[in-house]
Amino acid sequence: MIGLKVVLLLLFVAIWFFTSSAFAERHCIQSVSLPKDLQGHIHIAVHVSHPESAHAKVAMDVALDGGDYHAARIMESMVKTASADNAQHQLKWDMPRDLGFRAKNATLRFTAQDSRAFEVDIAVPQGNNVRAALQNVNHYMVDYGDWEDSSKIELAKTYQLVILHPRKLSVTRQLVASIQAGVNPSDPADDVIVLGYISVGEDLRSVGLTPEQMRNDPRFIGNGQGPRIDPRGPYFGVDERPLDNIPILGAPSTGGLGFASYYLDDNDVYFSANHVGNGLPDQNGNFGGAFVNAGDPAWFDVLQNMQRNGVDRLPGFQEILTDWYGLGLACDGVFLDTIDTCAPDIWTNEQSSNPSKFEWTAPGFSQFVTKVRSTYSDKIVLQNRGDFFFDPKHPQYKYTTRSSIDVLFFESYYLDSNPVDLPNPYHSADNRYNYMPKIRAEADRSDGFRVLSLGYAEGPPDQMSLLTLTEYPTVSLGFNALMTDIHLAQNEAGFRHYISNAAVDYPNSFVRTYGSLDDNTPPVWASTYNALASALPVPGPYTPRIGIQKAECRSAGTITVQWDVAIDMTPPVNYRLYMQTWMFDFANNPTMAGVPSIVLEKSIGDGYVNGVGPDVYPYQATVPAASGNTWYLCSSI
Repeated sequence: MIGLKVVLLLLFVAIWFFTSSAFAERHCIQSVSLPKDLQGHIHIAVHVSHPESAHAKVAMDVALDGGDYHAARIMESMVKTASADNAQHQLKWDMPRDLGFRAKNATLRFTAQDSRAFEVDIAVPQGNNVRAALQNVNHYMVDYGDWEDSSKIELAKTYQLVILHPRKLSVTRQLVASIQAGVNPSDPADDVIVLGYISVGEDLRSVGLTPEQMRNDPRFIGNGQGPRIDPRGPYFGVDERPLDNIPILGAPSTGGLGFASYYLDDNDVYFSANHVGNGLPDQNGNFGGAFVNAGDPAWFDVLQNMQRNGVDRLPGFQEILTDWYGLGLACDGVFLDTIDTCAPDIWTNEQSSNPSKFEWTAPGFSQFVTKVRSTYSDKIVLQNRGDFFFDPKHPQYKYTTRSSIDVLFFESYYLDSNPVDLPNPYHSADNRYNYMPKIRAEADRSDGFRVLSLGYAEGPPDQMSLLTLTEYPTVSLGFNALMTDIHLAQNEAGFRHYISNAAVDYPNSFVRTYGSLDDNTPPVWASTYNALASALPVPGPYTPRIGIQKAECRSAGTITVQWDVAIDMTPPVNYRLYMQTWMFDFANNPTMAGVPSIVLEKSIGDGYVNGVGPDVYPYQATVPAASGNTWYLCSSI
């Protein structure tokens, strides 16, 4: 018996020794470091201890809502640092594709592996990734129509972003959630961003009502301090006036009050014989909605609280963006329309189909967009048109909305909704040669935005057929014009494009099918200044301004450089400055290997806020100068 006990004891000691030794030889994860900002593609540091830690295999798996683990989408994996017995493994994780855009309970499992595995599970403090995911959107769909057709819903699920009009009764939380989940609801990688339309510069509640009918409805009377007018008075010059120091609410109408303070009466001031308002809200000449001053805080409150099933018959911000107010549509962002209410006064006159003389409200509009951004910081803010906020030749540029929006929507860049011509020769040239370079310059700044564009398959019936969008090549009328529309917007300007009909309710995949996003060409230099901007009968093309345009030593040890914008199909374009004290040898060193360089900050160039010019540039940066009295500079994009 004693001998048996000794044998068993020795066997136990041997097993314990073997197990302990094996454990000591295993790779051990000491720590896992995640960044504070969990959005987009993130870098994770995994510290592994072991004499062979630099050769360990570090794997990462992810589980959602308590489900099974599956391999995470790792974009890059490398050993960043290593010592004798530990190493830091760096993983670049495609977080949006694994977790989707919306909050989920997620757990990450890290495994340091040799013959055995050592695992560590970490709960992810998941935030909302929708704004980060926007950077990967290459194909989108916009449709203001009904959503009763199941084939249309299934098509929407195949896009990365969908814009819809929530006034339609078929737009429900169930519909929005179904589109958001994508083709495969169990795979976050195909989740869809959904934005809801809202008019901010015109009151769609008033469409179809006369001013007298509005006067009998307390919703339109408000505080009785409107309509309001430009406190500067009417102006009939050809140049635009400054917008500085204008009271946010303007002045009372010279024709009397009795309406909400956010309504406007400037058209009557301009077009009446004695230049006095009539005391009634001005209305859109095409669609009938009353124009509003979006900067009036009372208007923001109206848009916050509107409900489709309430007296307004239209959803507001809370109903569109939350899951707890009204219909709780819980869209991922908003499509802000009718921004052009605050366009330059000189853009329209009495002969225009829709005159508007409300430029004085532009500073308030900018404050309004900023308030939307701060109130819904985790949502996407899209601005439709309002291009004057990004063009320094207009005083609105000083109140730019650039840093408050995620997306600029550019309608009618080449093909517009007018059935008369294909395209309008003046507007298409003005967009391409005057506005596009300035918009790209703003979009590519560090606080810039994405640009989506919309073309229209409209035009003379002998030149364009809407059916070409869905039945090509059986129907091909207008195909070449549609392809030009895609090329100019998507390939040349770097926008992301879609084409529809004038009513924007014709679902299709034409751009995705026939427009290629294969980017095999380098960026090209453009110019925000165009000597032919006002050429007649149409604006002429700009002359590109290539490379560094100015270099000045303004203080000891620094150089300030200025340059113009370059454009690429895949924005943003970034700029690198190479600097040395001897001539560059491009023949023997075409890649500039070993030459000191720095990525340039795209600050606003001197004088650019006051307008473009032959000696004014959108970008400027101040960098440390190389030692010596002579410097040679070279820029790359």
